[in-house]
Amino acid sequence: MRVLMLTPDAQMIDRRILQEAQVLRAAGHEVVLLAGFECREEEHYQLDGIEIHRHVYDWDDERLKTVRQRLGNRPGLHKVVNRVFMAFLRRFLRLTSFERFIVEKGLGHPADIVHCHDLPVLRSGRELGRLWNVPVVFDAHELYHAQETFPPALRARLLRDEKECLPGCAAVITVNEFIAAELHRIHGVPMPWVVYNSCEPPPREVVEERRGTLRDAVPGDGPIVLFQGWISAERNIETVVRAMEFVPEPARLAVIGYGEHEAELRRIVAEKGLGQRVHFLGRVPSEEMLGYTVQADLGVIPYLPIDLNHRFCSPNKFFEYVLSGVPVLAHELPFFQAMRERHGVVECADLSDPRATGSAIAALLEGDRLAELRGRCLAARDRLAWANDAERLRQIYAGLAVR
Repeated sequence: MRVLMLTPDAQMIDRRILQEAQVLRAAGHEVVLLAGFECREEEHYQLDGIEIHRHVYDWDDERLKTVRQRLGNRPGLHKVVNRVFMAFLRRFLRLTSFERFIVEKGLGHPADIVHCHDLPVLRSGRELGRLWNVPVVFDAHELYHAQETFPPALRARLLRDEKECLPGCAAVITVNEFIAAELHRIHGVPMPWVVYNSCEPPPREVVEERRGTLRDAVPGDGPIVLFQGWISAERNIETVVRAMEFVPEPARLAVIGYGEHEAELRRIVAEKGLGQRVHFLGRVPSEEMLGYTVQADLGVIPYLPIDLNHRFCSPNKFFEYVLSGVPVLAHELPFFQAMRERHGVVECADLSDPRATGSAIAALLEGDRLAELRGRCLAARDRLAWANDAERLRQIYAGLAVR
């Protein structure tokens, strides 16, 4: 079968998406991925046999451009017309201009299945499925409508989109049991399939010997606490940075990733005099990430339950830590509590306060608990590895293929 995947990822393509595409390709499907529609420049390339297309959308509408040209040079009137026109599109037309743009690009790649990664592309994917009369798969990486960083009106519209689109999907997939149960409860759809954000584990000998590149990038010989991932304000990373004031030397914090919030973290480091304790390593290509992760002593996930989406999160980094033999310290959220009960690979604590977070880190670094957790990470590798989720994805597609 020919599978068209859609994702809004305009910067780095999520590892989960590429892994799923590779699984489908290995199962004999042809996969085309339209990845991001707000990219800096248009790109078309092949990656491990996956055809990838990236496009540039200027957040305008050709019909609206024509109207503005007829109005002449009147910026104030242009602004009013823009606002009225976009409100009209959202209220009365099937698709917004952005969604029409995705459909237009998608029509160039006819497919037997449309696989939509996250809610921003689902209405477009459903439209393509309708035009081609093919099944649509919805892959929910987030509980998208429940993000408090979005304005209330946008959250309400996203929830309406879910209610409208999910019941017509041939399969709904998500990242953990908690989001699956919530989607089932809200929308009455069959219990979604769960495909974890897992990954291929590094070779066991690399993990056991802790062969990597992190210690070359972080000076000193003490234990390394690691945060890796997108650096944004809602992720509570500043609490971990401030916590290093309460963690005895020679422990250090390494931050791998990028994002606008890094500037604020650097300001905190300078203010607290933590320049020798906190090290920013910048962006690391996803294919190189585990080569860094494997040398960390403790991986931290400080996300707080600021909304339902964060409360039910199960981020990529959890699996990257555990499969690299790195124990995890996380806030007391449902997924991490479940992983503690099932596999014993994570310690949960209150990470809302720098002093409490520092105490939790120090306790793990100084006692025998870290070694115990590390042993459990090694024992859980086979149960949490991507191979299990890859098989689940193949089962989902086998069910679609016989319809």
